[in-house]
Amino acid sequence: MLTLWESYRATAIRPRYDLADVQACYLLRYFPSYTLLLPHVLGLVGEDFDQEEINVSFFGAGPAPEFVGLINYLRNRSSATSINCSLFDSSAQWEFARAISLGAILRSRWPRKDLSLEEIATDLTRRWEPNGLELTSGDELDLAVFQNCLNELTEPGRQMVRRNVGRLIDRMPRHSLITFIEPANYDLQGLSGTRVLLKPDARNVSCLPVLRTLPDMVEEARLLVRYPKRLNGRILATSVDFHSLVLQKR
Repeated sequence: MLTLWESYRATAIRPRYDLADVQACYLLRYFPSYTLLLPHVLGLVGEDFDQEEINVSFFGAGPAPEFVGLINYLRNRSSATSINCSLFDSSAQWEFARAISLGAILRSRWPRKDLSLEEIATDLTRRWEPNGLELTSGDELDLAVFQNCLNELTEPGRQMVRRNVGRLIDRMPRHSLITFIEPANYDLQGLSGTRVLLKPDARNVSCLPVLRTLPDMVEEARLLVRYPKRLNGRILATSVDFHSLVLQKR
């Protein structure tokens, strides 16, 4: 647990996500809180997805806590009965964690409803091909999510990600949403102001305000066992400070 926690505090973030022990620690330490981020943001912008079928892609998905969060959100707010989901991640070795998050957890929250799930290995920092799944999936997307992944990248990888995201926005249909959720110390304002990523007139998008999220929501995800204060930050955080950027295609 400490090894994973310390890897996120390093200048160059390189966790060993291929190891089952690291994935288990991620599920215990980070997964519960991370399921709360996307529902909170969608609630703040008032998105109800008032439709029967929803198409969604998650980039840098890992064990997909944001997908579990979306399922929880839809159960309470939407009439949707069918979800088509694509999970994109540079690591193709999340089998251990996803067997738990997408098996026992997710399907128990979406019973007797249609769920189509595609898991795709991709590199956010390499140029996406025009006919690749990353971009062609955008043609019918209702929602694209980048959650807690951009902060792990270094330059020049971030520059290519901005270009890829700009091309994805161009492919997405009207009224679709693209959401970025990152730690508060990540410059989302700088991301939205980067010409390579966003040219509001040219790309035809509306930029919703950057929202402060999760000031006091971690209690909802806290494990029942109360850990000593000296373990704070190693088991489950007592506070989470994230913010978000939400774009809507006009």
